[in-house]
Amino acid sequence: MIAIPYVIAAKRSDRPLAAHYAKQYAAEDLWNRILHRDGHLPPRRMWFVGGGDFEQIGRRYHDHLVNYAGLRPDSRVLDVGCGIGRMAIPLTTALGSDGSYDGFDVVDEGIRWCRRNITTKHPNFRFTTIEAQNGVYRPRGRVDAHSLRFPYEDASFDIVLLASVFTHMQEAAVAHYLHEIRRVLRPAGRAFVTVFLLDNVSRLRMATNRAEVIFDVPMGRHAMTAVAHQPEWAVGLDAAWFYEATAVAGLALDGEVKPGLWRGETSAVDYQDVVVLQCNAR
Repeated sequence: MIAIPYVIAAKRSDRPLAAHYAKQYAAEDLWNRILHRDGHLPPRRMWFVGGGDFEQIGRRYHDHLVNYAGLRPDSRVLDVGCGIGRMAIPLTTALGSDGSYDGFDVVDEGIRWCRRNITTKHPNFRFTTIEAQNGVYRPRGRVDAHSLRFPYEDASFDIVLLASVFTHMQEAAVAHYLHEIRRVLRPAGRAFVTVFLLDNVSRLRMATNRAEVIFDVPMGRHAMTAVAHQPEWAVGLDAAWFYEATAVAGLALDGEVKPGLWRGETSAVDYQDVVVLQCNAR
């Protein structure tokens, strides 16, 4: 999830996201440590995964995976851009010993925290750092995101989750990730994806100031950004292009796209647009 204060912070700061949060929440973390609050959560200064209530969002995504992706106790779940355990923590009580969770991210600090605080208690929860370059989270990454191979075998997962991942990626990388999602999904698997989709409705609402995020700066042929000086802070993708890219990758929409709150949909299930994908038969 990208909340509005998160986008505003991007427009006001040239500092890396981690540095921004470290300064803003250092005092709060010290106070919580003194009072022994939130011992099962990472320190607030390390929450580089956007705004909102950490635990509440995690629980909501657990419900999303149950309702839209068929999460079961024996599911094998891949969390792409897993951050610092926001989705993993609620899944520790949802997945049984026959299930598993794998997450990868470009931010070393988040992966280290998850290994120390989650994997030690739940060995079937594994976390991996990848070296993919990203303008917001890993500017000096050694691997281009549009050529990264997910570090997993073909047909390894029942569910692949991407929560606010494509919102920070260029279109070539998005297209490549869609192919990788198809590769690692089992034939009956589902991918749960959140994204900012630019279609006729969202464009009209942006033009009339009824959308909460305004994508107004071109970023490639099929993408726009809301933050000109740091484009990958908030990326919107042309909806027609995105649907075509999913089909080319061997994926199909599973049900209707669920429009997000960002575009003014008051009954939306999430802040961003929600897309559920399934494998095309080959």
